[in-house]
Amino acid sequence: MPLPVSLVSEDKVIEIGFVTDEETKMGSYRSGNYNFSAALKAKEPVKIDGDGSEWTEGFINLNRSDQFHSLLSLGSVYQGADDLSARTAVKWDDENFYLYADVLDNKHFSTGVTPVNIWQMDSIQFAVVYDPKDELSRSEFEEIAVGEVDGEVILYRHKTRFKGDGDYTKIDGGEAAVVVDGLHTYYEVKIPWSSLMVEKVNIEPGTELKFAMVVNENDGVGRVGYLALGDGIVSSKNSSLFKRLYIRN
Repeated sequence: MPLPVSLVSEDKVIEIGFVTDEETKMGSYRSGNYNFSAALKAKEPVKIDGDGSEWTEGFINLNRSDQFHSLLSLGSVYQGADDLSARTAVKWDDENFYLYADVLDNKHFSTGVTPVNIWQMDSIQFAVVYDPKDELSRSEFEEIAVGEVDGEVILYRHKTRFKGDGDYTKIDGGEAAVVVDGLHTYYEVKIPWSSLMVEKVNIEPGTELKFAMVVNENDGVGRVGYLALGDGIVSSKNSSLFKRLYIRN
C-alpha cells in the first residue's frame, strides 16, 4: 500500500484496516511502529552547491532529546533544537544518490584536523548498504563523512565493501558542498551509485536500502555528542541498527 511521504519520513505508528466481509463490514486492524524512511526521485539532476532550493519535501527532522547521544565524559547536555537540530532528506536518480541537510547549531566549530578525523568536528556521517535479504555481515557497508575544515570541503569514505587496489577513501564522481551561513550549515552530497554499490543494482521504486546518519556536535571542546537517524555508525559498526530506506517516485 503506498503511503504519503509524511508517513514515511520518520518513525510513525501506522494503523491499517482490512475489510474481510463485505456484508457485515467486519475486519481487523493492525498498528505498529514502522522504522523506515523514503528517498524521492529527483525531477532533474541536483546541483551540488549547498543552496537547498531544490529540496522541498521528504524531510526528516532531528530535533529531539531522544535523538541526541551525549558523550558524558565531556559533560554534554542537549539544550534543544536551538542547540543542535537538522532537517535532512535523500533523493535519487538513475545515476546518483543525493543527501541534503540544513543543520542549526548555536556554535559551528571545525578546524585543525585531517580528513580521516573530520568526524571529530561539526560534520555529518552517513552509511548505506544494499542488503534486502540480510545476507551480508553487519559490519559491511559504505560509511562516508562530509564537512568543512577551515573553509575546505571534505568528503571522506571511512568504510567500504569495495576490494582491490585504489584509494577508496576518495569517491569517484562524488561531490559535496558545505555552506556555513550564520547559525546554519548546509550540506549537499552527490554519490554515484557505481561508487556506492558493489553490486550492479537497478535502483528503482521499491528498492530497499539500509541507511543511517549522524550529525556530529563540537562546540570547541571536542566531540560532545551527536544527533542520530538510526544507529550502527558510532556506538558500533552494525547495519542491523540502520533504518530502512525505500526508493520512491
